[in-house]
Amino acid sequence: MVDRELMERLRAARVSYCLIGPLALAEHGVPLREGDARVELLTVDTDVLRPLFWPEGRCPAVDRSGPEDDLVARLRWAASPLQELLLGRGHAMIFAVDTAQPNAHVGCRIATSLGLLLVALQQNGFTARAEIDALIRAQEARLGAPWRPPVEEHLASMAPSATAAWNQILRSR
Repeated sequence: MVDRELMERLRAARVSYCLIGPLALAEHGVPLREGDARVELLTVDTDVLRPLFWPEGRCPAVDRSGPEDDLVARLRWAASPLQELLLGRGHAMIFAVDTAQPNAHVGCRIATSLGLLLVALQQNGFTARAEIDALIRAQEARLGAPWRPPVEEHLASMAPSATAAWNQILRSR
């Protein structure tokens, strides 16, 4: 699942990170879609972009985003399954990394349900509706009661598009 060498490199450098994406959603009860076993780790530590951060032979392919994006860069390693380290910034991504919880099954910290929801809203807005709906249903099944995450507490620190997407999702539920 998560590349042990990659996790050890991040730990040794004291880089705070967490698992997000399909595998994190699966750990929160969302069924994993067939063929979607990519590993997505998230960090907000820019040290991962320094050329000397990665040992010889472990250098990732780096795709940088635009200067206004909350996703600064995507680092990829050719492995099976595909391993990606997303470098983010902004409230949602910082919250996801800061509040992530250890998970013995995966061997690293995993973003909380709220962290995953905020990242989905910030990155994909209303197009993340299916993912957000699946996460809400999974949490409600686990709790045996409606789950209303405290998203509103975070929206003032996020892009206006996240607020619009959340309001639209609430209206459609």
